[in-house]
Amino acid sequence: MPHTNVKSEWVNGDLLFKDKSGNTIAKLDGTNTLLNVTAGVLNKRVRTTTANVNAGATLLPAVAGYAYRLIDVVLIAVGGAAATATSVRVAGTQATSVVQLVTMAIASLG
Repeated sequence: MPHTNVKSEWVNGDLLFKDKSGNTIAKLDGTNTLLNVTAGVLNKRVRTTTANVNAGATLLPAVAGYAYRLIDVVLIAVGGAAATATSVRVAGTQATSVVQLVTMAIASLG
């Protein structure tokens, strides 16, 4: 009796994850080292310095053929360095234009 409803198999150098009906639910692209999930939400946590934020740290690099959807943002100030700024802005690129996705006032950081 299987212990999971997810199975995996290698196909042409890619690792495919399939549900119990045989539908591909995720693919690890062996050539481009990308994980493609057909459904669900992936989370990413980034811990970075104030200097990196000021320099425009990249949270998610642009990947040809893929689009991201921002679901939630939580910002936490660690130490006293945040006191030198008024806000933190998370920006994205839509059709070659920069758009502000989130602007968080430093006073509201926990």
